[in-house]
Amino acid sequence: MRRAFLVNSDKCIGCRGCAMACKSFNQLEPDRFWRYVYPLDKDIYPHEERAFYSLACNHCEHPACVAACPVGALSIIDLDADPVPDNAVQYPPGFPHMPQLNPGTRFILARQPKQPEDK
Repeated sequence: MRRAFLVNSDKCIGCRGCAMACKSFNQLEPDRFWRYVYPLDKDIYPHEERAFYSLACNHCEHPACVAACPVGALSIIDLDADPVPDNAVQYPPGFPHMPQLNPGTRFILARQPKQPEDK
């Protein structure tokens, strides 16, 4: 089974609850984060609405970030069994910046095995 995060950018409100849940659940050091929430630049859109996207390490079997999202913007899907939304854009892990997205675009981040801690 190939699992991945499905992030619905139309639902994300940028609260960063997912990032804080991840940090707390994994007991990360103060300067370390495994999930980031970024605002999309306002010049991407001709309207006044804010939009966000969320990137993660993608290694948790039962991620705290998914459970913590108050609006259900994050979910885990099985890439081999679940239908992928037509407007989904797939990105490799660690993709640093999202291109211009339309409101409501969903993007998929492939789940990766946990990497060893930096020494």
